[in-house]
Amino acid sequence: MKPRKRWLSLAVTPFALAFLAYAQLAHAAPYVGDCASIPNHVTGDATVSDTACVIDTGATLIVDGTLTIDATTVDVKSEIQSVGKVTIRTNGGGELKLRKKASSQNSDILLQSPQNRIETKALETGNSVQVDAGLNGAEGATWDIQIDGPIVASKLQAVPQDPSVHSNVLLRAVGPISTKTIRTDGGLGAASVKMGGIQIEAYRNGGIAADTAEFVIGSAGALNGVNGDLITHTTIGGEQTRSSCKAVCISPWEDGSVQAAFAWLTWPQSKCGPLSLVPA
Repeated sequence: MKPRKRWLSLAVTPFALAFLAYAQLAHAAPYVGDCASIPNHVTGDATVSDTACVIDTGATLIVDGTLTIDATTVDVKSEIQSVGKVTIRTNGGGELKLRKKASSQNSDILLQSPQNRIETKALETGNSVQVDAGLNGAEGATWDIQIDGPIVASKLQAVPQDPSVHSNVLLRAVGPISTKTIRTDGGLGAASVKMGGIQIEAYRNGGIAADTAEFVIGSAGALNGVNGDLITHTTIGGEQTRSSCKAVCISPWEDGSVQAAFAWLTWPQSKCGPLSLVPA
């Protein structure tokens, strides 16, 4: 039987991945408190609330459940290793900074700084990644996203091992977006059974700065672009014949209208996920 193919709609459901769960250990001990007091290993869920949040637990912060941080500003100096979903939000105009890699073994990473910028290192997830910067603020370079490391989604391959269910990477900022290689194959290449989609929205609100900001893919030091590759393909995640994928580029105009252009990306003997770029 031919495998069922379902293209993900990032614009509608960029982060709808509630089908995954993980088993809680019988001895799990949750943590609820501020940033300074969190231990380096939480055996249950960790829920952190603070104002100026600084987390430095040494080399790593290990959470056997979910990790949720809500603070005015966030500065995490330890590598985050979470089994469940990682959700980090700033409020009141604060900046969000992760100085080392963050990973979610079985779920997603969601980073949101509604009125400021986000700076992070590598991100790895069992499922999806979503990063939003400055979506409630005015346009400008202050509301940018800088990701100094690769993004690898879909590392959880076995649950469910279904080529019709995939993961997404969604990056949105009112300013420029600079990232390294993004891949939705779990880093496995042809061996992956997943092939999710990528959506990037730089200078999301349009405007003067956006009109002059070129989004570059494959550069070595672009302040607005992908300094690496976009990898969404796999030879196992669907048909075994040559196929192609649509890249949708949507440009918002100041009068509220939308101009769209389409391109087709192909890989021999492979299948790729949808790639959607939303430049200014």
